[in-house]
Amino acid sequence: MANGKVAMTRDGLRNLDARWARPSTPPSPMAAPSPPAPTSAVTASLATPPNLPDNRPAQGQKIGQDPQKSEPLSVGSVTNVRYPDIGKCPVNFRLSFTDGSQACLTDFGLSDAVLTGTQKTVKNSLDSRPGSMHITTVNASCPALISYFALARGTGGGLPGPSVQIESKQRCQRLLADQGIKETPQCQCTELITNGSVAMTRDGLRNLDARWARPSTPSSPMAAPSPTVPPSAPTVSLPNLPTPPNLPDNRQAENQKTAQELAQLEQRVQQERSDRLRELADATQAKRELEDRLRSEAALRQQERQARESSEQNIKLDKAERDRLAAENARLRAELEAARQTNVKPNMAFRKALVIGIDNYKHISRLATAREDAQAMARSLTTAGFTVSQYLDIGEKDMRAALRKFAAEVEGGDEVAFFFAGHGVQLGGLNYLIPMDVSGESEGQLREDAIPLQRILDDMNDRKAKLTLAVIDACRDNPFRVAGRNIGNVSRGLSPTTPATGQIVIFSAGTGQRALDTLGPQDKDRNGVFTRVFAQEIRKRGVTIDQVARTARTEVVRLARSIGHEQVPAIYDQLVGEFILMK
Repeated sequence: MANGKVAMTRDGLRNLDARWARPSTPPSPMAAPSPPAPTSAVTASLATPPNLPDNRPAQGQKIGQDPQKSEPLSVGSVTNVRYPDIGKCPVNFRLSFTDGSQACLTDFGLSDAVLTGTQKTVKNSLDSRPGSMHITTVNASCPALISYFALARGTGGGLPGPSVQIESKQRCQRLLADQGIKETPQCQCTELITNGSVAMTRDGLRNLDARWARPSTPSSPMAAPSPTVPPSAPTVSLPNLPTPPNLPDNRQAENQKTAQELAQLEQRVQQERSDRLRELADATQAKRELEDRLRSEAALRQQERQARESSEQNIKLDKAERDRLAAENARLRAELEAARQTNVKPNMAFRKALVIGIDNYKHISRLATAREDAQAMARSLTTAGFTVSQYLDIGEKDMRAALRKFAAEVEGGDEVAFFFAGHGVQLGGLNYLIPMDVSGESEGQLREDAIPLQRILDDMNDRKAKLTLAVIDACRDNPFRVAGRNIGNVSRGLSPTTPATGQIVIFSAGTGQRALDTLGPQDKDRNGVFTRVFAQEIRKRGVTIDQVARTARTEVVRLARSIGHEQVPAIYDQLVGEFILMK
């Protein structure tokens, strides 16, 4: 019960009230109370047991038992109970039940029950403040406790919040603990009335009221209360108050039913609270998963957009290059077909090129730009009309096989080009190109495993090539000194060479100089300084080979000196006539 509202029907509280008595004067704990005087509106049939005129049980006699027959007394049912007009009931004493009926708290003996642990009765504790009442389950192993907690003054007159209900229940639990009793399903504190609403029907409260004893004295709240007797009525023994109508012999079953109703109510409240907490946790987890999924999808869309933009750009570049190459091939095929029809040898010889780039050396220091340099030169020579054979990171055996195959394909009158990017050394005045797997344990082994540059030039001369362009970007530090071998006659860079007639040989740096791979940390170009310049000069139309070489040398010197380095590409020219790479 809280703020005048009962958690059961009026009849339920009436049944509960039947076990509660209004004390007139505090009698002694063992005194037999007297029933209230009947009025015109209430008729109570109370059987007086024989041989007990003073209404006291004989010594050793059980309460509620006839001393002559040793049988339970027959107590008449309470009938014709008058419920006063609810409008005449104080507002804070009005009770509302689950079946929709109403009653006044003063209609039930519960109103005169003393709150456990206090000197106040229930009705003297109620005022206009909202509150919550808890009781304990009534059975043999559970004491009858009543706990009430009202909202503090000045906090508003609304419905009691959860804190009021929790405090009322905690008070009840503390009272049990003070008696050394642990709360169990058979003995637990259950909310009965909240703000005037009763958690059962009127008959249910009346049943519960009938099982509650009337208090004897305020100082003994645990004593079983007894009804008072009107002055004119004979004194009778009323060890047990009348059972509600239709329930004279089923008090234990009724008690269990009431306890079950209270336990079920508490269980429903706990279940609803657990369900709400679980729903909140599920919603929080779902929100977190949605946010993670949205972030992942946004990152994926960003990656797809970047990939699409990069692909579109590459497609545009590839299309332009393919269109230009297609046009150049069409022109060459047209010239060849015209020459065949007139039985005149075309004025442009077949162009063939061999390109090699090695970065990943196995036994000496690795390089960073040789592969990229070879690929850049392959693209430029292809643009100039050369059929290019390209090899990357090849060992001695494969490199020799590639050179033999290329030499066998060269025919008299062809224009050929050879490009090598990697390690190169001079040994005894001769220049050697180093394959990927050469170890160079000794000078003799190096001479046997490395590829002599002069042998490549001689092969092109023997095949009667009309033009031989040899570009060697291998002027770097002695790799064998770094590897700890320090072969005696090996020194940095390449030595001067003498090409045959119709040949031009270009080194990326002069004798004793080191070719630069980069211009510093801010240089983002993926090619070495010499190759990046020479590959661009080849693409210029109408420029002869010797002009390409000299223009490239001037630009390389300028770039190297911009960072304080001296690098002057060496040109050894034995060409006869003018040869234009891009017509």
